[in-house]
Amino acid sequence: MKRKRIVGIIVLMLSLAVFCLAACQPQTREVEAAEPEPTTLAQSGPTERDSGFLPEADYTTNFINAGNRGCGSCHGDDLYSLVSGYRQHLPYKDLAAYGQGTKVTDCMTCHRPQAIGGGPMIGEAIHQAHYNNQAFTGNCFTCHATTNDGELVLFDEYIYTGELGGFPEDVGSPEWQEWIALRGNVSGGDTIAGINVVNDWQLDSVELDQRTSSLEDLFCSVNGQVENIDVASYELKVDGGVNNPRTFTLDELKALGEVTKGTCAICAGNGFDCTQVGNIEYTGVLLEDVIEACGGLKDGMVTVQRSTADGFMNGLYSQIEEDLAEGAMLAWAQNGEPLSPEEGAPLRYVVPGWPAYSWTKYLTQIDFIGEDRPDKTGWNDWYTGFPPEGSDIYNQICDPLDSAFWTPSKDGQTYKLGDTVTLEGYVWAAQCDEHHTSAVRLSADYGYSWTDIEVPADFDGDQWVYFTAKWTPTEPGVYMLSVKPGDAGGFDTQTAASVYVVVEE
Repeated sequence: MKRKRIVGIIVLMLSLAVFCLAACQPQTREVEAAEPEPTTLAQSGPTERDSGFLPEADYTTNFINAGNRGCGSCHGDDLYSLVSGYRQHLPYKDLAAYGQGTKVTDCMTCHRPQAIGGGPMIGEAIHQAHYNNQAFTGNCFTCHATTNDGELVLFDEYIYTGELGGFPEDVGSPEWQEWIALRGNVSGGDTIAGINVVNDWQLDSVELDQRTSSLEDLFCSVNGQVENIDVASYELKVDGGVNNPRTFTLDELKALGEVTKGTCAICAGNGFDCTQVGNIEYTGVLLEDVIEACGGLKDGMVTVQRSTADGFMNGLYSQIEEDLAEGAMLAWAQNGEPLSPEEGAPLRYVVPGWPAYSWTKYLTQIDFIGEDRPDKTGWNDWYTGFPPEGSDIYNQICDPLDSAFWTPSKDGQTYKLGDTVTLEGYVWAAQCDEHHTSAVRLSADYGYSWTDIEVPADFDGDQWVYFTAKWTPTEPGVYMLSVKPGDAGGFDTQTAASVYVVVEE
């Protein structure tokens, strides 16, 4: 009973530290704080060496000790359950979707950048929540790893790097494999961690499509008050910058002409191999048609300014020229169903091809102004275009490129030699200027070589590219598989979604 009380305190401390998970369009809601359920931590002490899903060998067991490291070694595969019942943590739906659990990367893409609209820094709180209780029996390296440059990083991210294989630079190359074999690799495989490497990875039965995802899997976050607006009395005011200002009811907007458009609804903070994404069909009226119904724009108008019922501060400005080019719409339905209050009902501003952070919810007024995007937060410049290579947003969030494996869904899934492994997931690059998804890129050698599957020219650049493929391993062992999108504009990232699979004889 004493241990349960202690662990309950751990969960409470962690939840108080994590009060915001920024997502596609953060809004606020009021919820009553749930009474925390005691969480049981696995008692894996530092003396209990375990190679985890890596090959059992001296190096992987006594040096890497992967089975006792990372968040999942204590918390399992659903970190979100630790904070889901608390008012300080405000996603409307569980992060787990597409058959996935939740991982530390689901948290860090929002809590790491430390910018307006993101989550707070939680490193200090999490460290104290672990070290100031008796339930945690690990040490610093239960959660962390040290890079060759001396940087302390999360083990859950380090495990997908070449350093785990012993050599960070081109560890998947034939030259390095030859050198490792010459030294006598007692761990098996092609790296000193025992990982099998496949150069120029060949796949079978590769298929690409742009399927619509289920609303059940669509991530939704509400960072403030949910607005329950009466649809019958709802009005949208279009005032500044048009020749004939008007106020529209929802029925009057629908009478202007209805369009349905598929687009990737992706949270601006969604990281690689995370689930804050969906490919959704939105129904609404084009911004172009609303402007026409108001007699057109006055001369010199360059920016769309949006007002909302909840007064949310971000994602409220965008350039008229860009919005019209991307087919911006005022949407009232998704996948054929009316928007829910949490999704911004009755009307939401949607810009196909751009991250959904800028898709304003609870739209009440639109004005067109002559100033060039007077945004004071800087967020609009990040989420309506491509960040400079090497910038924090490029390295940490990796937006606007994303990918994930939905199958295999978790590290360490086991297959029999001779069995066919099904690969399934998505890639996406934001549709902006010359940028769009040009290829599905897959690797089984730490990114030394990439197998590129070109996206058909008739695919819609606003939507994700969903891939399925078959692979039959020819040797037993542990493999790390990676996927990332190719971008037509030449934008690239060193980060990819990765998963480990185990093939047994």
